[in-house]
Amino acid sequence: MAINPNYIIYTLILIILMYLIAQISRAFLFYLKINFDFCPKCFSIFGSWMFLLFYKFILKNDFPIEIITLLIGGSVTGIAHALDKYIKKKEIKFAFLDFIFQFMLTLIALIFIYILSIG
Repeated sequence: MAINPNYIIYTLILIILMYLIAQISRAFLFYLKINFDFCPKCFSIFGSWMFLLFYKFILKNDFPIEIITLLIGGSVTGIAHALDKYIKKKEIKFAFLDFIFQFMLTLIALIFIYILSIG
């Protein structure tokens, strides 16, 4: 089944809006001298799929789940990349690091799949 191209355009617009909100929030936090930093790209993707999940399941709209799943996959990949970077930066060494890393990724993915299968 083909996805309506309008849904893709709506999603891209939502991501851009979330990115702008994140940048404005960062500027506002900097102005207030609050030491809280976050990745605006990560926030825009996370905020987009959270909004779309709310839009699909709470408001009972017919939004294609495939687009939401792609955004969630991007978040899982981002979490994996950030965790890998953190582990290398801190030079944490412990046994079965690869196993634990893959286990956590699988656990996160299964939680997301469960959330998507509820609807």
